[in-house]
Amino acid sequence: MKSTEISILTAREENPLTGLPGNIIINEKISNMTVSNKDATIMYIDMDHFKTYNDVYGFEKGDEIIKMLAGILIETADHSDFVGHIGGDDFIFVTDKNAPEMLIKYIQNKFNERIKHYYSNEDLMNGFMIAQNRGGSVEKIPLVTLTIAYIAGREQKFKNTYEITEELAKRKKKIKNLKLDYMVK
Repeated sequence: MKSTEISILTAREENPLTGLPGNIIINEKISNMTVSNKDATIMYIDMDHFKTYNDVYGFEKGDEIIKMLAGILIETADHSDFVGHIGGDDFIFVTDKNAPEMLIKYIQNKFNERIKHYYSNEDLMNGFMIAQNRGGSVEKIPLVTLTIAYIAGREQKFKNTYEITEELAKRKKKIKNLKLDYMVK
């Protein structure tokens, strides 16, 4: 009976699009790491220009990209890694591997290779999409890319999950503003 309850809870907490663990399980995983002082790297993965892609190509194609990225993360993870889907185009990847930069480059290369199949030939050749911005002006918007922020190992002591996720959000914003693939603190 207990395993059935756990299975039902897990299923309820999965993201319906990707089947990956959602926010409650992600928070538990990060919280357990904080309490145990486990030496792990937490990566926050976000797609750039995804909203524009959805506006141009439609949400069904956008869902396909989200599932494609989830597939890359699952393929990349080994038995000790954790992959979670925060929601929308945001993911968490937790690993005990010591070289996050190499892992990030691997994920980005796989994504850049596969994303090409989700664009028209014209957009691929141009290297951008044509879309209206919020002000109604037509703009050239770059193709979808990834931003990956991370906290490596015991880089800093965090008291709780909130501090970790807040720091990851700050780093993601800084990376996006600097247009970097990733940032080493």
